[in-house]
Amino acid sequence: MHRGRFLTIFLILIALSLLFDVYAFNGLRTIASGWKSVWLRRFLLYGYLGVSVGLVLLLVFGIGSFSTPQGMQPFHEWVLSLFLALLFTKLFFVLVLFLWDSGRFFYAVGNWKFR
Repeated sequence: MHRGRFLTIFLILIALSLLFDVYAFNGLRTIASGWKSVWLRRFLLYGYLGVSVGLVLLLVFGIGSFSTPQGMQPFHEWVLSLFLALLFTKLFFVLVLFLWDSGRFFYAVGNWKFR
């Protein structure tokens, strides 16, 4: 029962992480759209995707070896720690983006209604 609960929480965290990735990627693409350097823009966007998706893949493929008789291996502790740190960073970024998008939405509705 304990393993099933862990797996459920784990899958929810991965799903949230991937949803945050989509929203954060679109926000980064909007932020970087005005940059003159195409190389820097691509480096930011594909670097973000590479790190984020790569970390999720490491976590998914390593989930079976998390519970060994000796406990978690240091590599798995690092991957899990990096995943959680990136997840909370994405959460903060997504909240800021959501507040910004909400403000733009209400500004547009106000302009539309009072014309």
